[in-house]
Amino acid sequence: MTKDRTLFEAEAGGPAQAEGRLDPGYAGGNTTISLSTRRITIWLWSVTAVIFGLGVFRQVYISALGTETALRTLSLFNLEGEGTLPAWYSSMLMWTVAGLLAAHAVIAHKLGRHTVSYWWALAVIFAFLSLDETAHLHERAELVLPSDFSPGGFFHFRWVIVVGPLVAIVGLAFVPFLLRLPRASALRIMIAGFVFVGGAYGMEHVGAYLFVTTGGQTSVYFAAASTEEGLEMAGLCLFIAALLDLVARETPVLTLRLDGGRRPSG
Repeated sequence: MTKDRTLFEAEAGGPAQAEGRLDPGYAGGNTTISLSTRRITIWLWSVTAVIFGLGVFRQVYISALGTETALRTLSLFNLEGEGTLPAWYSSMLMWTVAGLLAAHAVIAHKLGRHTVSYWWALAVIFAFLSLDETAHLHERAELVLPSDFSPGGFFHFRWVIVVGPLVAIVGLAFVPFLLRLPRASALRIMIAGFVFVGGAYGMEHVGAYLFVTTGGQTSVYFAAASTEEGLEMAGLCLFIAALLDLVARETPVLTLRLDGGRRPSG
């Protein structure tokens, strides 16, 4: 279970208030906002469950009643479609991961750690993945293969042939990085990575095989596609939780001072 840790405190007011001095030029008192990793994680998993549940409901609804109903295809909730709520949400999760990774890069730089470049590299990777989630750039990777090359089966979606070695290389490149992290944090990040890659890449092979053998658009294929999206979301949630816990461990309280720009009169 994720421990309840204070992530940051935000102080509203100016320097005079922060120092505890009453100044007529500043209205009101200090306001402290505390965010806990436990509450953020609970909300994160809850929203993810709702969005994934809507996607599963859409598949079950169509399988049972078809598309000739008042609700039609419920395309907004399609787990594997483009321009849908799940696609947008997954992209936002990736942006959140990228932002947290960038924050860790800044913290590592302040603490004089040797992991700064790794954190920034991961931030760039997840920023790209967020873009890819909406633009589907990975599917263009198959353009480097001969047009008549079609292995079929588990490799029916040809982009996996190109991306697979890249995933392996990136994973091996970050082994030294993981060894420099606290053991618990490294383990949590590894689990998150395995779940995410298992969904985004591993289940793509399963989906490809089912697409070929069942002709696609079947309940079995949609179950595999839903599992793929669910594992991706779960992996991202696990990653966010691990990053929040790590930043809370390294910097128990981050103070953000908000100054409205007002100055004492006179």
